[in-house]
Amino acid sequence: MAKEDLLDKLTRHQIFVQRIGAREANKAKGRLNSLMARVRDALDTDLTIVQRARYQSILYDLQNYARETYTAVGADYDEFAGDFLNYESEFSANAFEQATGISFDLPNPVQLQSAYRTNIMDLVPTQAGRSIGETIARFGIQAQNQFSQVLRDGFALGMTSGQMIRNVSEHISLKRNQVETLIRTSTNHLATQARNETMKENEDVLDGYEWVATLDSRTSLICASRDGIIYPVSDDPVKSPKPPAHYGCRSTIVPAVKPEFDLLADEDERRPFVGPNGKKGVIDGKITYEKWLRKQPKDFQIQVLGRARQELFAKNKLPLSRFIDPEGRTLTLQELRELDVQFNGMKPQEVAQQTIAAPPAPVLSLKGVKGNKIDQAERILNEGLDPLTLKVAQRLQKPKFIDSKPEGQGAYYSRRDKYLRTNIKADGTDVHAVTAHEYGHHIDAEIGQLFNMSKPWSESDPRFIEAFKLDRKALGLVPTKTRKSVSYNLMKDLFKIKQVNGKGRWDFDETPTKGNLCDILDGMTGGICRGDLGGFGHAKSYWATKGNKESESFANMFSIYGTPDWKNVEKISPNMAKRFVQILEEIAK
Repeated sequence: MAKEDLLDKLTRHQIFVQRIGAREANKAKGRLNSLMARVRDALDTDLTIVQRARYQSILYDLQNYARETYTAVGADYDEFAGDFLNYESEFSANAFEQATGISFDLPNPVQLQSAYRTNIMDLVPTQAGRSIGETIARFGIQAQNQFSQVLRDGFALGMTSGQMIRNVSEHISLKRNQVETLIRTSTNHLATQARNETMKENEDVLDGYEWVATLDSRTSLICASRDGIIYPVSDDPVKSPKPPAHYGCRSTIVPAVKPEFDLLADEDERRPFVGPNGKKGVIDGKITYEKWLRKQPKDFQIQVLGRARQELFAKNKLPLSRFIDPEGRTLTLQELRELDVQFNGMKPQEVAQQTIAAPPAPVLSLKGVKGNKIDQAERILNEGLDPLTLKVAQRLQKPKFIDSKPEGQGAYYSRRDKYLRTNIKADGTDVHAVTAHEYGHHIDAEIGQLFNMSKPWSESDPRFIEAFKLDRKALGLVPTKTRKSVSYNLMKDLFKIKQVNGKGRWDFDETPTKGNLCDILDGMTGGICRGDLGGFGHAKSYWATKGNKESESFANMFSIYGTPDWKNVEKISPNMAKRFVQILEEIAK
């Protein structure tokens, strides 16, 4: 394999990757700047006695804005990651092909998305790693808590507005630096995952991959110790460690092609290279980074160092220990493509073909239904949805499996398998309120993934969780002694009573969504509606599990939205209903 040629390409590309990471970091820092501006507005003048009495309201408003800020940081990066992963896998396959002479297959876009959401960044070998989404979400939560503590301390100690603003400014300045390092490191991780998925797709022609550290004085000991080692291609972080090994890591990986498949294998110890201008030559395999960079054209050195630094470098006055990106030099994805055309031999028409396609929807598997199953599945999921809920559903991935529930068993949704079980007859008809409820659980889980949450959105969003508590308190369901009588009066107000065999029963057949409505109330009462009053809902032990009240509320609201019973949802849970509509409208945009 023309290893030096490949290393040339990957080294140049790694520099471009760091610049596109800087662009995303600047976007995040811009959001933190907006948070600082919001603090200045809230604390613009010295707080009066009245304002200090209202400090809880000021604190709550700023906390909400901080929460929205860090949520937006995660959402911005999630949006960038999808396009970047696809481009990186295409670049890797092209670079590998040019260096080996064999054709490399591209990984499926769904595989790339799965790698992004599940593969960990093993930054500290002695600790459990986390995925990019989890890392950014954890950073956001910690930053929010620290932000709130700075404000609380300021109010508690009677600081002036000026003192509080200075303290918050120091805190946000620190977070700006941290988020820059986090996003630059995460971008390196994305590039590595795209390369790894490409190698997994072509594992039959590989012996593994080689760890390649940057050859300068800033290389860490852990990267230096791994440099040149051939690791097996796998997702196991222990036997197959991958960059980044630490925050700010610049190491990369290259494929180790089996000799019998390496059509461009070297015949001697000297390794060929291809310069940015396409001119081929040979070079010593032990060349240092500094010597390599000095052999690159002036325009490429300027891309690396900036014009002023390049002049010092050319005169041997700038050591590589001071090698950094030019100030303010960040890249868009289109600029990244153009630089690969200019310096890495990618043909413009090849780049034009590398438009990022959206991941295909999973193929739906529908059991026990006659006729066109895909059409039936789409109809079963979408029939009866309100235009807003339908638009949200169309923007998210569909479940992978839809099944009709066996006799005597309940409807069900598995978040892990994306499996939905509901009431479906052989002719394809179903009970929409039941199907929409289980589909609501799927939508909830997909929105959670969209915001890099480890659990469904309803169980993770602080505003929705707080809304549930506020609505329950407003209904008078918090005191234990009176909860049963209050629950009965609420049910009398919402449901009619019908006679069945001479006995009074709640009429849940009046409209298809009455059962969903009662289930919301049952969650708010902790199971009293079902367990003590004969209503519809779940067992009390089910409601005792953290998160179930919120997740069932979301699924029921998804089923009810757009029906006549929505007015009753707004009546008993106005705060939850408002937050539910807010998140749907946000996704729909």
